[in-house]
Amino acid sequence: MTRLAPRLGVGFALALLLLAGSSFALPPRTLTRDLLSWNVGTLNPLEFRLPERFEDRVVNGIFDVDAEVVALQELGSTTQALRLQAALAARGRPYWVETEDNHPGRSDGRMIAVFYRGEVLSERRTFVSSSGYQALALVFDSGWTLVNAHGPATSHKPRRAYFEELSRWITNLPGTVVLAGDLNLGPRHGAGVSAVLPWARRHDRETFRDLAQGFAARTSGDSTTFYGFALDHVLVQRGSVQREEQHRGYRKFPMDHRPLEVRFEVDLSAPAAPVTSATTRGAAGALAGTP
Repeated sequence: MTRLAPRLGVGFALALLLLAGSSFALPPRTLTRDLLSWNVGTLNPLEFRLPERFEDRVVNGIFDVDAEVVALQELGSTTQALRLQAALAARGRPYWVETEDNHPGRSDGRMIAVFYRGEVLSERRTFVSSSGYQALALVFDSGWTLVNAHGPATSHKPRRAYFEELSRWITNLPGTVVLAGDLNLGPRHGAGVSAVLPWARRHDRETFRDLAQGFAARTSGDSTTFYGFALDHVLVQRGSVQREEQHRGYRKFPMDHRPLEVRFEVDLSAPAAPVTSATTRGAAGALAGTP
C-alpha cells in the first residue's frame, strides 16, 4: 500500500490539472487602433468630390488627428490621393495608401481611399454590388480587416440592396472586420429622399438595424453632418468602440461631413472566416506609399 500511494497521488493531481485546464479559457487576443473616417466631398453639384483648394484642410486634419488608419470617401482621383500622401509624408506623417473607384460606371469620379501605417497589408479585395457600387477591403496580417464603404446616396431601395449584398460578402472576409465610412444611413434616417419621406426613413432605419446586427459594437449614431444626419459610422465585428470624437474645425462649406475619429479594440481570438474570392475583383488601383 505504501508504494501505491505516491502513484495514486500523481494520477489524482494530473486529473485535477486536466479538469482545471478544461474550465479556463485563454484570454482573448486583442488589438487597439485609432481610425479616422471622413467624407471629404461637398454639396456643390459642380464639384461633389474634394476640391483641390480644400486639400490642405484634409491634410491638416489627418496630420493633427494622427490616426493609424484613415478611411476617406469622395476623393476626386487616385492622383489626388497621391498628392495628400505626399503632403503628409513631407510633414512627417508617412502612410501607405490604397484607392478604389466608388462606382466605375459613373462620371463624377468619386474615389474611396485608405491611408494606413503600422500595418502590413496581406491582401486587398474589392466588393462590387449588383448596381455597380463598390467597397474596398484591406486585410492586414495583424488579424483584422478594414472595409471602407460609401453607400448609395439617392434612396432607401438601392441602399437596402447594397448593404444586404455587402453584409453577405463581409461574412467571407478573413480576420475581424471593421466597417467604416459614409454609409448614407443611420439609426434614425438616411440620405436622399429619406430626409423628407417618413416611410423611406423607416426603411433606412431597418436597413441600418439589420446591418448592425452583424457587429458587436458601433459608434453612437450622433450627427456627423452640418444638416443633422448621422451618416458616418464605424462598426466592429468582434470587439468594442472605446472612444469617438468629431473634429469640427476642419469642415468648410460646402463640405458637409465632419471627420469622425474612433478608437476601437478588436478581438482577434475568434477563428477567421473562410477565404473566398467569389465576388472579388483584382487589385487594380493599388498604390504604395513609403512610410
